[in-house]
Amino acid sequence: MSMFSDIFFGGLFQGSLYAMMAVGLALVWTTIGVFNFSHGVFMMLGAYFAWQLVAFGLPVMIAFPLAVIVMAGAGWILQASVVRPLIGRPNIVLVVVITTLAAGSLMENGALTVWGPRSKQLPSLIEGNTTIATLACRCTRSRSSSSHR
Repeated sequence: MSMFSDIFFGGLFQGSLYAMMAVGLALVWTTIGVFNFSHGVFMMLGAYFAWQLVAFGLPVMIAFPLAVIVMAGAGWILQASVVRPLIGRPNIVLVVVITTLAAGSLMENGALTVWGPRSKQLPSLIEGNTTIATLACRCTRSRSSSSHR
């Protein structure tokens, strides 16, 4: 049963991340009327940035909000420098899609160059066991994975 509950809760958490990304995409689409294909790359960069801050010794509870603030600033810079100048041009949707795809590709390859191809792991925020109906979720604190560069 433990393997089933690990898979169940892992899927629940992964699905929550997908839902959060979908809400962000919908918010960008309804706000400025363009589809930002680099949206997922910003989420990836925020995770890498948070991991890097933890590897430098910052507590997780400080690294997460700091990574969110930095990525919000990076998103604003992309919007102000790349997307906003294109608004009002003919074929705006196609031009912005191609531009944000290119920006996302550049950022993704930059992250690959800086952090390498190996996956990283952040330590758990909470520790303990939770049971919902007959499913149990176990959260344990892991050491900072700064040695896994």
